[in-house]
Amino acid sequence: FSQKIMLDLTEKGLSREEAYRMVQGISMRVWQGQTEFKELLLEDPEVSQYLKRSEIEECFDYRTYLKNIDPIFIRVFGQ
Repeated sequence: FSQKIMLDLTEKGLSREEAYRMVQGISMRVWQGQTEFKELLLEDPEVSQYLKRSEIEECFDYRTYLKNIDPIFIRVFGQ
């Protein structure tokens, strides 16, 4: 999910380095056991300057990642 968050942040005007710094900081807090990634993103004031709650939640919607699965299977395995 972090790659999609970083991509969305860069699309909002942040440099790749700034987006990486923000996401890495939150990821490290998750790794330390503070809470879940999504919750920290939603609570982070710096992230919320760039991404709305709905945009963050969309990054965690599996349908976003599976939307092209049918065309891929058709291309690989045929009709």
